[in-house]
Amino acid sequence: MRERKDDEQIGNPPPRDAHAVLARWRDLLTPLPAAANALFISHGGELELALVAAFPHADHATWGAPFGHCEGARLIFDGDPAHFTDVQLLRR
Repeated sequence: MRERKDDEQIGNPPPRDAHAVLARWRDLLTPLPAAANALFISHGGELELALVAAFPHADHATWGAPFGHCEGARLIFDGDPAHFTDVQLLRR
């Protein structure tokens, strides 16, 4: 077990974990053909943290509350090199 750093909140994954999730998403999406889709299911704030890591300069306050049941986000993965270019929040 690793030791908690002073800037980490108990019960919340540290920011580097958000980048690890984002890296896994990129690894899964990179080999897919154009116009392909992938569905990532998450709980416990992992999705929100990864979205902030993917779009660090977005106005996160406008995103609202954490996702509820059956909510999530549609990400656009495009470009050369491929990267996340846009996000659409999907709310009930």
